[in-house]
Amino acid sequence: MAYSQKQAPVQNDEADFDVLLDPGLIRSARSIYTTYYEVHPELIQRPLGVAISVMLTLAVLISSELT
Repeated sequence: MAYSQKQAPVQNDEADFDVLLDPGLIRSARSIYTTYYEVHPELIQRPLGVAISVMLTLAVLISSELT
């Protein structure tokens, strides 16, 4: 008796990729990152990046340290 593995259907992620390249999101992320630097010039460690939720209209700086 042979068993076969079911594979998950391949999803087309092109729509998600287009959202990542949205110039408005990139401008927002850059603005958040720059504002953080201007407000906290004494901090040496830089944030890793910015996470933006389009659905929740929420942005968070990503850091390598837990605070």
